[in-house]
Amino acid sequence: MPWATTSERFVAVLDEMGFKRMVAERPSGILYALLRDLHDQARAAERLARRIHSGPALGTAFVTRRLANHHHGSGIIRLVQFSDALVAITRDHSDVSLLVVRLTAMKLFLAALTRGVALRGAIAVGEVTADFGRSIFFGHPIVDAYLLEEDQNWFGVVEHDSCATASGPSESIPPLGSDEIPLSDVHEVPLNYGRRELSALNWPMLLPNRDDIPRLLAPFNVMSPPNLRPYYEATLGFGQRMWDKYRR
Repeated sequence: MPWATTSERFVAVLDEMGFKRMVAERPSGILYALLRDLHDQARAAERLARRIHSGPALGTAFVTRRLANHHHGSGIIRLVQFSDALVAITRDHSDVSLLVVRLTAMKLFLAALTRGVALRGAIAVGEVTADFGRSIFFGHPIVDAYLLEEDQNWFGVVEHDSCATASGPSESIPPLGSDEIPLSDVHEVPLNYGRRELSALNWPMLLPNRDDIPRLLAPFNVMSPPNLRPYYEATLGFGQRMWDKYRR
């Protein structure tokens, strides 16, 4: 299915925290390898959303064979990278596009953590103009996601209020079962002016062990400036809360 230049879309805006320091301290080859790997993670997330998995399911993370076959070979999401900003844009605002943008953001978040980089981001939905050939991108969802990303005082990815009321084309993704784990969950997220309940992506559920949460976050406990200590504590608290809620 071809991409329309202007369409209702999901947009994830992700910021690499501490990127200016990395540019100053790390060779350009290492930074290029990191950014290239993050781009590959977006492709892997799209493939994951099409596959049939056996064993315990992660709720709507797993689509039916009919849906997977229907989208075989079609591009659902594209990633735009510039310096410390990563912007993931979906083809439309269908339920499968919401699934893929969530999985993409989760995989990018964890891929960055494994390389000592923390991401902070937000997802929004609405009309977006995306001309990839001319590198022209604009629309309210990009602004909404950017402002919400900037407002957070932790490492994580949340969903803008627009996502809660999004009603795009249905692709018949099976509803969440009572024994399945959601890809996002409501959490009191620390913001610049207090805390607010927002849907946060449930990235800890993609980890095999609870001990992986403090292990991945450890560099930000030891190496981060003192003003980022609350970011570490808030992220660790969220990760452990999600694990205890769904895996214990």
